[in-house]
Amino acid sequence: MSNLKSVLKCWSDFNLPVLQKSLDQSANEIVERQENSEKGKKLLIKLTKEWKANSSEEVRSKASPVIKAFQKEIDSLNSRSKAAESAFLLLYKNLLEIPDPVPVLKQAESMKKQLDKAKDLELENQQLRTTLEEYNTEFADVKNQEITLNKLKEKLKKYEEQTDEKLKALLDEKEKALQISYNEREQKLLDSKLLLATKLGDSEAKIKTLKEELEKTQGEIFELKSRHDEEITARISEMEILESDLERANQQLLAAEKFSENFKSLFNQDTKDAADGLGQQNEVQYESMRAMEFQLLSKERELSDLMEEIHHQQSVADKFKRTVERELALAEGALEKKSKEVNYLTQKLNSMGDYEEIKRELQVLKLIEFPGLKEDENELSIDVKPLEKLLLEKNKSLQSDCTKLKVQNGELTGKYDQLQKSYSEVYRTVNDQKELISQLESDIMNVKRLSSNDFTPTSTITSEAITKAVEHLHADEFDEMDKQTVESLLPIVSSQRERFRLKNLELESQSRHQQYQISMLQNEVDSVRQDNVKLYEKIKFLQSYPNKNNPSMKIDDDSTQRYSNSYEERIDPFNDFSRKEKLQRYSNLSTPEKITLNMTRFILSNKVARTLVFFYTIILHCLVFLVLYKFAYTESCKDAMLPFSAYESILKSSEKNSMTSILVEKKPQ
Repeated sequence: MSNLKSVLKCWSDFNLPVLQKSLDQSANEIVERQENSEKGKKLLIKLTKEWKANSSEEVRSKASPVIKAFQKEIDSLNSRSKAAESAFLLLYKNLLEIPDPVPVLKQAESMKKQLDKAKDLELENQQLRTTLEEYNTEFADVKNQEITLNKLKEKLKKYEEQTDEKLKALLDEKEKALQISYNEREQKLLDSKLLLATKLGDSEAKIKTLKEELEKTQGEIFELKSRHDEEITARISEMEILESDLERANQQLLAAEKFSENFKSLFNQDTKDAADGLGQQNEVQYESMRAMEFQLLSKERELSDLMEEIHHQQSVADKFKRTVERELALAEGALEKKSKEVNYLTQKLNSMGDYEEIKRELQVLKLIEFPGLKEDENELSIDVKPLEKLLLEKNKSLQSDCTKLKVQNGELTGKYDQLQKSYSEVYRTVNDQKELISQLESDIMNVKRLSSNDFTPTSTITSEAITKAVEHLHADEFDEMDKQTVESLLPIVSSQRERFRLKNLELESQSRHQQYQISMLQNEVDSVRQDNVKLYEKIKFLQSYPNKNNPSMKIDDDSTQRYSNSYEERIDPFNDFSRKEKLQRYSNLSTPEKITLNMTRFILSNKVARTLVFFYTIILHCLVFLVLYKFAYTESCKDAMLPFSAYESILKSSEKNSMTSILVEKKPQ
């Protein structure tokens, strides 16, 4: 436990997330430095090229060793920095992938506490079992004493009953505690559901009023639209009439203009042709001309009046159009607002669509908590009692049960005191019987050793043990003991061993069953913790919707504060950000890098893969060393054999020459 606490303290002091963030910053700085160094390197290369091009050969020859020394120093510094950066990046990669073990260690600490409790319970069980075994052994060993054995049996039964009662009492207490916590949770759920129901009712009333307002506004908009359409149609018809009048006036004007032009041309011709004509005819024509001109002027005046009226009507129509468009825009804006409100309210209605289900669950919970409720409803067929009255009735019934249980508890405590007294008396008698049994067993062992004639190499030690064990016996008693008594004791011992073996098997099965129960309880505890975190999240969600009567309502108690830390860890934005950063960096990697990363992760996570890779690398290194050694050995052998091979080639060439000379000599013969 102390080791775990020290490890937890070390990890919490180490503060891995802060270190990872600082490593992120330093990694970014390293990347920036690498880019800057690359740029500086390029600039230096450029400057050296320019200097070589501009400087003379003497200067270059003098400065070249200094430049080379500088280059060597810079290269060594660069290699050092690269090695340090690569080591840092390797460390950074390994540290970046390491999760924070603080929450796991905390869970392990809590688990260890629970295990310690379980171990304590196991020790208590073992002590009880040892006592039971001792009673069983005493009962088996003292078989001849029937009266004492019967008494011991009765006492054993009493002790077993006491242990069963204790276990039952403990179980009842735990069940009560669980029932109380369950009732509290149910009460909280009921309160939250009631709040939701009230909020739903308010929202439904608001939706109804908003729907009515929407229908009214839609009716008003429809009326405005119809009026506007009627006015527009009337104005359009007026405009069409005015346009037709204007066209007619224009046609009349054109006709009058044509007529005046024709008349003027005729008048001019007449004046030219009939200059010497009669004066009377000229006067008549002049008068007719004057009349026509007067008519023309009157027509022109009418036309100007008509044009002014048309312009006035057009300006009025434009003004009306603008006002109508403005009203339409306002009506459309109001319509959009109302439609948005309707959409929002429909969404709210859809989100609160589980009202009926919650209502049904409430009724089911009422039926579960108050089983007599349904019968009362069926019998009386009147309005259901409110929840407060039902809770008061349930509280009264629980109080009556509590008083009964208290009375029973008092009786049981009295019985327990009596049993404790009887237990102390029995314990004394058991101790006496134990002493007698131990003496009897030692006597039996001594008899067995004396009856057996086999001697082992350690006979001196056994003889000493026998003398010590048989000091209190007389020589006459040894003579009295015969083989029959020994044979009668052997089946007792064998039956005792058999009982011990069966009891051991039972205890092993019980321990396995208890371990299984512990694991099941641990799983249940984990699931309950997760459910509690979810419930806390729901409570937070409900707190975001304030009630009408108490808008600043908050549920602050130990049960909610207990799970606030775990809930905040779940919704921590830094964890989410780090997860997203990891995913982004992983997506930025190329396919071979991804493959290598996944392979390394798989190898490091799997023990078998790690061992295989380790042995594979060792075998590869051995093979490489063997090949290099063989290659070096063969090369050295070849170098050593070169003179011998040259000598052999000379011998072969000389033999060939001699053979050819012999053949040449033989041919003429």
